Amino acid sequence: MPIAALRAGDHAQVEGVVERSEVLQRGRRQLVAALADPEAGPRGARLTIRLLNFYPSQLKQLRAGARLRVRGEVRGGLFGLEMVHPVIREVEPGTPLAASLTPIYPTVAALPQAYLRRAVEASLARADLDEILPEGLWPGVHAALPESARWPRLRDAVCRLHRPAPDDDLDALHDGTHPARRRLAFDELVAQQLSQGRALAIRRAQ
Repeated sequence: MPIAALRAGDHAQVEGVVERSEVLQRGRRQLVAALADPEAGPRGARLTIRLLNFYPSQLKQLRAGARLRVRGEVRGGLFGLEMVHPVIREVEPGTPLAASLTPIYPTVAALPQAYLRRAVEASLARADLDEILPEGLWPGVHAALPESARWPRLRDAVCRLHRPAPDDDLDALHDGTHPARRRLAFDELVAQQLSQGRALAIRRAQ
């Protein structure tokens, strides 16, 4: 998002150039930097980056003149909008954006998102995601659904949920109405019915 379009409460990614940074002693040491959109001119909007705990490498990362891409929650501060401990990456001008959105997984302390993403990517690379639904079922499935809601194949559905496209409907991904979510829900229901049928057959045989 452009820095000028940010509002308090947004979860966003912006790109800008560090105008200045300094270490402040206000109760506790903190590293504060002003990030500006270089295309917006001298009167453009600014975003404050605040690190309450930092390392020497981050002093170098937030040096004046560095072009950064930062991602996090936008908060209203005493001197305008700010991000506290955002994800920070130094980039060159024109660095392309990722082809998919960045997933955020439920986690616990000391288990960082980067580790989880690497684990998921490794699992996707080795998982058996060959199609399990009979080919003869697909014409009936698609005939019952509008074209925009048609289910993807299994591999496409799983990968789409872990790598959402930038133009994906995020509300549909969250509330379960996205075609990829519906496809996996269908598989889970079929698996449940099959397991119940198998258990019933075993009981009858006994």
